[in-house]
Amino acid sequence: MFKVHLFEEYGSFLQGNKLDISVVQSALPELESRLRDAAAAKTQIAEENHGASHTVGGSIYEDPRAAIEAILGEMYQILLIVFEAAQLPDAQGRLEAKWNQLSSEGGIGHSSWNSRFEFLEHPAFECISSAVDGLRTITGDPMASRDAIELAHLEQLLHRTAELVHGRRITPTKEADIAAVMRDYLRAWFPQYVDNLMIPGFIKNFKPDGGVLNLKAAFEFKYAVTAEEVRQGFDGILADGGGYKGSLDWIRFYSVIYQTKPFISQVHLDQENKRTGMVSWKPILVTGVGRRGKAVKSAKSKH
Repeated sequence: MFKVHLFEEYGSFLQGNKLDISVVQSALPELESRLRDAAAAKTQIAEENHGASHTVGGSIYEDPRAAIEAILGEMYQILLIVFEAAQLPDAQGRLEAKWNQLSSEGGIGHSSWNSRFEFLEHPAFECISSAVDGLRTITGDPMASRDAIELAHLEQLLHRTAELVHGRRITPTKEADIAAVMRDYLRAWFPQYVDNLMIPGFIKNFKPDGGVLNLKAAFEFKYAVTAEEVRQGFDGILADGGGYKGSLDWIRFYSVIYQTKPFISQVHLDQENKRTGMVSWKPILVTGVGRRGKAVKSAKSKH
């Protein structure tokens, strides 16, 4: 009920004001990215303390409570700026009032386990998530928070590519080896997973390794055994992102670059991605064993 109430409040303010939608469109990708990080921390809290099991694996934050509090605090500051720049003073005032109320009542990091419905209640997360939901609505992409959390799970799974390939005891030699392993996990986890798709574009068509229909998210895998191949892989991302635009069915893209040695860091890749303005195309860098030649699978594998 808390979530629906807040969404209706923000929805009425968004519809009732003359707004600058370009400001919202520019800020939304960054807000969505941070919201997915917060959702991942929230899920980790639930898993570690209440025996819930919502993700395919692994902890990503050493202190998820501190992480979610920091992420939500940053998002709150960004939202205030967005509301002001987009000429939405009523929404800005309502957000400030709700945030101050949450700060005084239990703190931004406060959460509690709902034993009746078995989920983690985190009022500050719901507050911020509601504001982002309202912004999504006016841009024509009203992704539900449930899908936003599922998108966070997708990103977690893609970030774990090297670990999952290693778990199969496979030494990959090309993109197809990695895609074959990940296809099994993605198909099992996401009911609307699809592969063998071709996404038409204005300049060129894009053929990803797979996608999740309800998330409008497509992904591909690249393989690199040298620093030069990592750079070539990123150049390929730029070429794909620059040549493909316009689909309403697919608006989020992930390129997983699997490098066999730590030739480059994710930080450097993110900085370069921001410099080029590829807001809808996100590179994910993972490092694992690999070589050129014929793929090898250990006899010890149980798969």
